[in-house]
Amino acid sequence: MSMNRTVVVGVLDLNTITSSSLLQVGDSQVVQPRSRALAVQREIAFFLPWEGGFSNYPLFSVPIPRPDLSSPVKVSIFNEDPSIRVGGIDVTSIAASSVLKVGNTYVVDAEARVLHIRQLLRGERPVGGAGAEAAEEAEEG
Repeated sequence: MSMNRTVVVGVLDLNTITSSSLLQVGDSQVVQPRSRALAVQREIAFFLPWEGGFSNYPLFSVPIPRPDLSSPVKVSIFNEDPSIRVGGIDVTSIAASSVLKVGNTYVVDAEARVLHIRQLLRGERPVGGAGAEAAEEAEEG
């Protein structure tokens, strides 16, 4: 893969970048951002000593299925202009292993694993959405 392109960006306005995300102007061979997050929300704040480790939750260790890339793909590229030119980019936020890239990259392999745990007091139900409907059906059934 030829990686000899000039990148010209007029204006880039980015407010926030967090959690293993990447802003890159220019070329790269491989980009592999990784992010893991465990979010626990309880109405009464108490935390057990074992629950903060990623190793306690299979979500963070199970292999992610990969596509079969053995099929050949024929690609022909002709770049009339050897430059990548961008007038302006305005982004509010990049998070959780996201990539804002202006340029060439041969491989992008991004992974974000997030587990949200929400525990409500007994008798309380989520307000709105599918969670509330499921709670009502369970109560009626």
